[in-house]
Amino acid sequence: MNNVALAQRIKDKCKDNNITINQLTEECGLSKGFIYELEKRDKSLSSDRIYRIANYLNCSSDYLLGIELKNNEQEKKLLNLFNQLDEDYKKQAISQVFQLVVKMANEQDEELNSKKAYIAALGGCVMQIDEDLAKYIEENIVVDEYKPNNKF
Repeated sequence: MNNVALAQRIKDKCKDNNITINQLTEECGLSKGFIYELEKRDKSLSSDRIYRIANYLNCSSDYLLGIELKNNEQEKKLLNLFNQLDEDYKKQAISQVFQLVVKMANEQDEELNSKKAYIAALGGCVMQIDEDLAKYIEENIVVDEYKPNNKF
C-alpha cells in the first residue's frame, strides 16, 4: 500500500469518528505535519505508530494498510452478532470462545499423543520383526560364500 492511500484511509477514519487531524496527531504523539509528510514524502511508518493510530481510530491496522480480509458469510454473521453485544457480554463471549479453543487444542493434543503412542508401538513391532527375521535367516538359510574359482 502506498502512503497516499494510507493517509487517505486515516483521514477517512478521522472523518467517520468526528476527529480532527490535529486531535489524532496530538493523541498519537505524531508531528503536526504528519499527514502531509506521509502524502508528499516517501516516509516509512513504524508498526507501533500504525497500531497507535488504528487503536485511536477504533479500526484495525489491516484496514489502515489496505489489507482486505475475506470473511466468509458465517464469519460475517458471527461478527455482526458479536458487535450487537454490550461490553460485558462481549467479554463473556470472548471468554467462552477462548475456552472452546483451549478445549479443542487439548483434544488435538490427546489425539496427537495417541497417534504418537501408536507409531511408537508400531516402531517397536518393526524392530522385533527385524530381529526375528535376522535370527531366522541366520538359523535357516545357508549363504554360500562367493568363490570366483567355483564352476557350476
